[in-house]
Amino acid sequence: MVIKIKALSLIGLEGYAVDVEVDLYSGLPAFYIIGLPDKSLQEAVHRVKSAIKNSGFKFPQGKIVVNLSPANLLKSGTGFDFAIALGILAVSKQITHDFSRNVFWGELSLDGSAKFIKGTLAAACVARDLGFENIVIPELNATEAGIVAGINIKIVKDLKQLAKNDSYGIIPQIDFNKLVLKQKFPPIGTINFSQIKGQYYAKRALEIAAAGGHNLIMSGPPGSGKTMLSQAFCSILPPLGWEEALVVSKIYSIAGLLNEKQKIIIERPFRAPHHTASKISLVGGGSNLKPGEITLAHHGVLFLDEMNEFASDTLEALRQPLENKTITVVRISGNVLYPADFILLAAVNPCRCGYYLDSSHNCTCSARDIEHYRQKISGPILDRMDLLVYVKSMPKELFETQINNSLHKELYDSVHIQNRVRQCRETQKKRSLKLYNQTLLNSHLSQTQIFATTPFTPSIKKIIRLALDKYNLSTRGIIRVLRVARTIADLAGNSEILEKHLLEALGFRIIDF
Repeated sequence: MVIKIKALSLIGLEGYAVDVEVDLYSGLPAFYIIGLPDKSLQEAVHRVKSAIKNSGFKFPQGKIVVNLSPANLLKSGTGFDFAIALGILAVSKQITHDFSRNVFWGELSLDGSAKFIKGTLAAACVARDLGFENIVIPELNATEAGIVAGINIKIVKDLKQLAKNDSYGIIPQIDFNKLVLKQKFPPIGTINFSQIKGQYYAKRALEIAAAGGHNLIMSGPPGSGKTMLSQAFCSILPPLGWEEALVVSKIYSIAGLLNEKQKIIIERPFRAPHHTASKISLVGGGSNLKPGEITLAHHGVLFLDEMNEFASDTLEALRQPLENKTITVVRISGNVLYPADFILLAAVNPCRCGYYLDSSHNCTCSARDIEHYRQKISGPILDRMDLLVYVKSMPKELFETQINNSLHKELYDSVHIQNRVRQCRETQKKRSLKLYNQTLLNSHLSQTQIFATTPFTPSIKKIIRLALDKYNLSTRGIIRVLRVARTIADLAGNSEILEKHLLEALGFRIIDF
């Protein structure tokens, strides 16, 4: 008699149901797992055998064959242990329960206890989407899976409890809104914009970037505040919505970055890889097709400090994700599509010594060295940046001046800026829902969509023609200028793009970078 137990196999954020078929017949003792298992799944032979013995059950004598169907698809991970162990116990008639209404996802320790396993949140979502009534997971994963609605989440401590079909614990669904209310925004420990003296031009650019989801790059001498401004950027971003939080949490679950205490990612991710990071660590891949930094920054920020110190091929790998907001990782073991909708925030020095164009220091670099250093960031990458900002050194007087008036606080305090950003994003979502039946930020608008949002007057068209002729902007470049102008108009509460909005957007695009 062949026993069938339902399990799940994940491919990126998606997955499919797997029939774990177990057969036992006489012969010399042997234990085989077939159906394209990877190395970690093949090792289930030893984990499951020890778990069954150490849980008080008998490991059956004879040949055991475990087939993972469909057999033509690669299976990976340790989430099949529950189903394999139950199948062996059932085929050897040590248990006789009906498990047909459940799908199983979990890893077993050698002593039979259920271990914490990454990807549980994604597995619960896949099980729900496939129409399963219940999913059985380790108790240690209860916090992350509890946010998934539409499926019963059942938990077990060990194989003994797993083998008793009527003793599973059931966890109540976690209320996302209550989690958000408990969370303080801006996040505790985040730098407030009001703590940063001066740099009002850069603060304005960061507010525009946050409001419209635009990419931004800052250049300036060492110590001018580029990194500090970037770290404060998260303090003006609105919290994640429910759907956004669920997707981000699934990504972190697959990457193994959710722990036993953390239920869900509420704050927008801020990823800051070192400039020695490899291309695979940035875009994803490896033998297990793991998500990279651009996917871990989904719905958040990817900060590249000292951007021109990154390897050229690593930076060039960002071209397609910046345009398509997704990344398709293709390796010999398979391929997977990951989301990669992030704000790229970058900081660079204008030259090797860092003091080119700085009024308070002399640059020691030759013209050739400066040009070579600038060319480390290619034209196509710069063309995909919406805002370019030069951050000057702060004058010494700023440290001696205390600015505490209410107007300054309203303009440059993170809480007030965040409120303006939220209001601006709501404006964009309402307009895009009305026009395109989907919620879009201005940075996502296509050429057709940006022209449809506002009529352009003859004076606006004249400015665009002059910009194209004088500054040699590409078509992509001018569309990005119009997207930024649309965001500036939304921040000002204008339904149309005016001349002053377009001129300000051009000012963030045509600096000598």
